[in-house]
Amino acid sequence: MYESSIIKLNDFLEYLKEKTVVVVDIRPYSEFVKNHIPGSLWIHFWDFLEYDENIPRLKSHEEIASILGKNGISDKDNVVIIYNNNLLQIATYTLWILEYMGQKYVGLLEAGFEEWERSNMPLERGISKPIPKTYAPNIRHDIRASLDEIINIVMNKADKPLLLDVRTLEEYTGSIQITPRPGHIPKAILLQLNTSSLTNLAFLSKVIDDLNKTGVINEIKKKGAITYCSTGERASLAWFILRKFLHLDNIKLYPESYMEYSSRKDLPIEIN
Repeated sequence: MYESSIIKLNDFLEYLKEKTVVVVDIRPYSEFVKNHIPGSLWIHFWDFLEYDENIPRLKSHEEIASILGKNGISDKDNVVIIYNNNLLQIATYTLWILEYMGQKYVGLLEAGFEEWERSNMPLERGISKPIPKTYAPNIRHDIRASLDEIINIVMNKADKPLLLDVRTLEEYTGSIQITPRPGHIPKAILLQLNTSSLTNLAFLSKVIDDLNKTGVINEIKKKGAITYCSTGERASLAWFILRKFLHLDNIKLYPESYMEYSSRKDLPIEIN
């Protein structure tokens, strides 16, 4: 039944009618309280992260499981994530976290909350206290890359997978600096997905066309890939596109990304 991570409105309406999904809204709390899809649960994405020396990192499996359970989500639930047009990257990062935790099924409403509103669907105001559930994580190590894995590639201890830097050209070359050190991870390939204007998943075709022109898809098929950016959000969208839309296997996300790598002064970097 749940074959795609990209859910069209008509299918979503059918799932709601059948009561087979849990709807999770990640929009700002003020927007959620004002109006939301009836029966939705609200999750604050940033609760999944902690800051260690200004580097955003995922909390422990136990902490994330506790957050999900307290907010009414079980690992066995079929989850549909609702987002607005400026939160697509947070939506894909939330989906990745849930999949990493072993969620049974996670999908994103294709055109986000705005489509629900435009279609004059029913709305609900206020909040309701979620009924706590038990969340038993089943961690999927196959979709997460660690710093040690990155170091092995950089130090020639592994020749695959590919490292894909999905930041801007200026960040990649080091001409601007928003991380502890400018530049990029050695051996990383710059993969500009032109997603800055991508507000929802209904407009992916242009991004895919640009991606196919790079010629890197065949290399990814052969070697697999690890996506990274500065702090994980943009990289999660790249991971989603490659794994969920193009159905490429062996795609991992390095969630701590270049913020963590560049903070290690003993690790090499490249500029331009």
